[in-house]
Amino acid sequence: MKRVLLVISAVLFLASASSSAQVAADAGYIYSMLFDHGDGSRADSQGFFAGASYSWGVLPYGLAIGTGLYYYHIGGKGTAFPGIMNDPVYDIVSKFGTNSHEEHYLALPLNAGINIPVDETVGLHASLGPVFSWCLDSRSYSFWADDLGAEVERNVSYFAPENNFAEYSRFDILAGGSIGVDFFGKLLLHVGAYYGLLDRSGYVNKNLHTLNMQAGLSYLF
Repeated sequence: MKRVLLVISAVLFLASASSSAQVAADAGYIYSMLFDHGDGSRADSQGFFAGASYSWGVLPYGLAIGTGLYYYHIGGKGTAFPGIMNDPVYDIVSKFGTNSHEEHYLALPLNAGINIPVDETVGLHASLGPVFSWCLDSRSYSFWADDLGAEVERNVSYFAPENNFAEYSRFDILAGGSIGVDFFGKLLLHVGAYYGLLDRSGYVNKNLHTLNMQAGLSYLF
């Protein structure tokens, strides 16, 4: 945590020397994959992200540094997610029921980018850097029929101490980047990919990592 604070402090210091700043509102689509490298399984999710960013042109040749704050909402259907979470109802749900899941995140990116004008209306953009991610909630909704045929409904948060069967961690650091095209210096269409560097499970024989692929549209103020 001290290292994170030092990096953020360095960004703010550089920002104080900048005379060129850019604010952007951003939203888009995200496809997320949670890999368990311990057994080769994978759970897929999709959803949206929204947030705002702030960048400073403190370096020459179109180079800039930036940060922001984003909200991510992802979810999906299928029984792979409770299986990865070591949920004890996985066996019965995978055979006799259905399941869906959803997660909510806050994310703080720190990136370095470059903007290359092509002409007066179009420019190219690229950036890379880490994203510090915190999962607000990870939840599963399961339905199945009991021995008498009655429907059983279950709603569980995997961060509740009694339900964190996989010792699932809220925190992750992802590394990656994005490329994009801006139009008229106002709209930026971009795609990117980010891979989680941390193993988000403390459970023996598990090794959980996230891969996020996303596409979005930013409005530049």
